[in-house]
Amino acid sequence: VLVVVGVAVLAPVVGGSEVLLVGAFLLTLTIASYPAQVGRSWPALEVARVVPTTLYAVVAVAAQDDGHEGTLMALVLALFVLATTLAPLVRGLGTRAGLPAPLAALALVAALPALLAGGTEDRPVAVVVLLVLAAAHLVAAWVGPVAGVPALSRLRELSLVVAALALLLLATRGPGESFVPLALLVVAVGWVAAAAGLRSTSVGVVALPVALLALLPATRHLPALVSRSQADRVDAVHVLEAVCVVVLLALVALSLRALAPGSPEASRVAVCAAALALPLPLVLGGSVLGRAAGLGDDPAASGFLVGHALATVVWMALAAGLLVRGLGRSEDAGVSVLAGLGLAATAVVKLLFFDLSALDGLPRVLSFIVAGVLLLAMGAGYASALERARRARGAVENPAAQGPPAPTV
Repeated sequence: VLVVVGVAVLAPVVGGSEVLLVGAFLLTLTIASYPAQVGRSWPALEVARVVPTTLYAVVAVAAQDDGHEGTLMALVLALFVLATTLAPLVRGLGTRAGLPAPLAALALVAALPALLAGGTEDRPVAVVVLLVLAAAHLVAAWVGPVAGVPALSRLRELSLVVAALALLLLATRGPGESFVPLALLVVAVGWVAAAAGLRSTSVGVVALPVALLALLPATRHLPALVSRSQADRVDAVHVLEAVCVVVLLALVALSLRALAPGSPEASRVAVCAAALALPLPLVLGGSVLGRAAGLGDDPAASGFLVGHALATVVWMALAAGLLVRGLGRSEDAGVSVLAGLGLAATAVVKLLFFDLSALDGLPRVLSFIVAGVLLLAMGAGYASALERARRARGAVENPAAQGPPAPTV
């Protein structure tokens, strides 16, 4: 520990202004001093190996600018990430013993320079560093459970957090500014889909905050959902964002149902949120398609009206589907009935208080006719089902009312 700390402290003094050279030397020191603790539990040496290099890398990232040295510094940071991430992984696989808490926590500390490089502006090489960081920590989070090494559980939790931060920063740095909200939603969809597919609580704990963070930029589309004058500002990227919002909310419902089967309320809330968000892609998509097809005198506004009419019809159709499901004998039949009635009531309120004033012409006629037919069909079918259920219940309670049994042939 004395030797490693002494060399790490004196290296910047000797190197002076040669920031890149000192950074590469400290990286070499971090890697070369690793074998000394193989087969031993020396957390102090692990701290001495990683912390000075991490602190100097943070300073070096702030000091470097774009150009040849910035690219080389990114390479140094990428190698540092690999060294500090894969070394505990190899050690855990080799010894199959419990990892000390400082050893697991240093994986997060060592990621700070790369995260800082990813958050800086006008530095394209940071994308490479973030890719390496996310890939290394995803591998570290995946290898432990697959290899059946419980010793890597602490490293796995931290690796998931670091990978999520790296991917979020990569979404803000990789594409152009107009594509950042869409990239955040794509990252969130990936995380939530992984949580639902793997049924992993650890992945779910990381995925849900990522989903919440990605949904925040989508709120800027709410004015275009209710104001016809905003229809001209909608483009195809916004429609893709709206589709991702609905998909993300549906996946959140699936992941909550898979990870918390004992408390279905959160999953039901997410399902209702996904259903209520359906008008967003329909209205935004209608505005874009109307402008592309040249509908009427004001194409974007005409598409806006058609999208709202479709949204009302889709809400009513979903309500009918939920009521049909509720008439069956599934476990969530009661919840389906309540959700169907609530969605039907919401569609009727939208029809009377928004569509009646905002829509005109053929969209208003179609939305009222289709929604009215669906509403009548739902009422007739639900009343018939209730009558059948009432007769069946009466037959069970009063068997004598059925008359004598039929003769046996």
